Amino acid sequence: DVTLDTTLDSENYSLVKALSEENLRLVANGKVTGRTKSNGFDGAKEIVRGEYDLTNTDAGNQSKGILGATNDKTKIASDTRITLDGFKTGIGGGDVQIDGKVTIKTTTYSGSPVECGIANSTTMNPGSELLIYAQRFIDKENGHLTYKGGHLLLNVTTIGMDFGLSRLGIGEDVSRFWYRTDENGAYTEIDTNVQQGIDDFYAVKGQNPVYLELTDVDPDQPESETYALLVAGKQVTETNQNDVLEDGGSVKFDPTTNTLTLNDADLTLDGAASVN
Repeated sequence: DVTLDTTLDSENYSLVKALSEENLRLVANGKVTGRTKSNGFDGAKEIVRGEYDLTNTDAGNQSKGILGATNDKTKIASDTRITLDGFKTGIGGGDVQIDGKVTIKTTTYSGSPVECGIANSTTMNPGSELLIYAQRFIDKENGHLTYKGGHLLLNVTTIGMDFGLSRLGIGEDVSRFWYRTDENGAYTEIDTNVQQGIDDFYAVKGQNPVYLELTDVDPDQPESETYALLVAGKQVTETNQNDVLEDGGSVKFDPTTNTLTLNDADLTLDGAASVN
């Protein structure tokens, strides 16, 4: 595990900033804890593996938790979990693609309210998760969030403003998703091939709800049993055990005999093979 702390630096340095390095990859094999009065990660092309817990301790800061790369899209890999606590803006600048899990929030420890969750172009892919607890979800001028799948939770912390939901779009490849506007409410299914469904969802967005949750996994389907096994970063479950990597069956798992079968399998995960 690693701790990064720039809170005593008079220059207000970011925790990590790519200067002339245009292809910076951040890779953690454990947990990275960061404390700063400035930005979190600035300009990395990839954030890979591990858990990143970043906090801004300056209540008067104008910081961003993640600034996307200026020359390319910043990719947050599927095996990555990031918590951004107390930054004025969660994700801003450049383009960011989320395949992993990102939480944007404020705790008592940081004490600084998150003014805006997304202030750039951010895309969520299937299997990802983005949780935003902020005064505004998406910046109306510089922000745009494209939902292509995964679990999205938007929960406002201040009532009485435009939360930026007009800047939330549904990706062209999304055929079906479910949403709800109450934490304890029922989900509504949207078939994107039916125009009425899309119209109904956009009407809901127009009502500026303080809570909005989206998922591309049927919330009513029985939960699949999860096995204590990861292959190339992919969790093995009862549902995918016969085709773990979704490539035709190169990796199969038999829970009865506890046997993992590899058939010409490519286990490369960001440069490192992995079976855990």
